[in-house]
Amino acid sequence: MRKSKEEFLLHYTSLQQLMDILQENRLQMKNPNMWKDRNDAFSVSKSSKKAVGVMCFLFLLDECNLFWESYANEGIGVCIVFKKSGIRNAISDSEQIFEFNEVKYLHFGENKEKNLCKSDGTNYEISEKHDLAVVKREAYDKEKELRLVLFSKKNPLLCGRVVGYLGLKPPIDNYIHEIRLS
Repeated sequence: MRKSKEEFLLHYTSLQQLMDILQENRLQMKNPNMWKDRNDAFSVSKSSKKAVGVMCFLFLLDECNLFWESYANEGIGVCIVFKKSGIRNAISDSEQIFEFNEVKYLHFGENKEKNLCKSDGTNYEISEKHDLAVVKREAYDKEKELRLVLFSKKNPLLCGRVVGYLGLKPPIDNYIHEIRLS
């Protein structure tokens, strides 16, 4: 029986990060200020709730060369297929503030009043509920991205590539469905 796309999430990464996940039982929350995509980094930095770390996943079960090249150490890495339910359980067990949300894909309106618009043309209002940490341009909607975002109650000093972790209780099979090599 083929599993539904909603049950699994893909995460492309380096072999080094996979080893950290397996050995330390944790997911690395990356500093968005270190991302290559400066637009994404900017929107996350403007988060109304002080987003400090992010881990990105894709709903797609099918692989794509673009994702291997962009996110898996330029194609020399791994694709970890996570169980969505396992990640949700780890979040509920954590004492830190995490949110696990689908990215909203918006297009830019023609006038300043409707600068960020949903696909139906209505205005997208940024608020505590609709945060910039999970917003991207509509051109990227094929990614079907979901973001695990770590928030801080105070203004953190972000330095380094990894700014936090989501702990995973053993066994790791509760979280990982399979590992694909490039």
